[in-house]
Amino acid sequence: LLVDAQGRLVGVPTAILSRTGGSMGIGFAVPSSLARTVMDRIIKDGRVVRGHLGVFVQPVTTDLAKVFQLPDTSGALISGVTDSGPALKAGLQPGDVILEMDGKKVPDARSLRLLIAQTAPNTPVKLKVVREGKERVIEATLMELPTEPQVAKVPEQPERPPARRPEGLPGVRVADLSSRVRQHLEIPAQIHGVLVVDVAEESPASEAGLSAGDVIQEINKQRVRNAKEAVEIGRKTRESAVLLRVWSKGANRFLVVQPKLASR
Repeated sequence: LLVDAQGRLVGVPTAILSRTGGSMGIGFAVPSSLARTVMDRIIKDGRVVRGHLGVFVQPVTTDLAKVFQLPDTSGALISGVTDSGPALKAGLQPGDVILEMDGKKVPDARSLRLLIAQTAPNTPVKLKVVREGKERVIEATLMELPTEPQVAKVPEQPERPPARRPEGLPGVRVADLSSRVRQHLEIPAQIHGVLVVDVAEESPASEAGLSAGDVIQEINKQRVRNAKEAVEIGRKTRESAVLLRVWSKGANRFLVVQPKLASR
């Protein structure tokens, strides 16, 4: 067990990275608070029961903080909301940033996941969020975390349908989502947008994390349904930063592309 100088339990060792196989190297431990929560759940319910809000969250970067009118990078940015879950029923939306849960600060996405997991299902919670630069409180009731695992598969190289080059996204080529491409890449039916078929190396989009096989769902908070719309929206883009909401490898996320970096 991992204890502090006063003999108090602070963690339960789970693994060690060692060259020799002995107790010399880098150790990994589960925090004692989390271990106690799991133990209490097993004693009470006979199994581990975790809370579930039904959101996909990501860290707030400096670029994202500017786009979403945030004072700093604290909080958890909602990049997606599941079709059936407490978040959807409560009215949470992609682009909302959760700052607090029941009065507890949410410094980052990892902290929010931990807070939700440690809260029992059917518990009502109050979430302090920022939407369009304004704070609001949204109430939601957590449900039990589904036991069926969701694994994101890495798709094979997609076919190359006719592509277009949206202005505002130099080095990027996009194409319509055909039924054949959707089936080939295992893109869910509820995901709509344009398929990224190519991203030039060292381009601003590549540096932001965009890659072939991603699906662009929004450009600067405007929904995109096909390649023609992507080109039209890109042509109207005048901002120095382009905000994208993309579906990538089974999850939604926001990316900020800085077109002006192309002239470095």
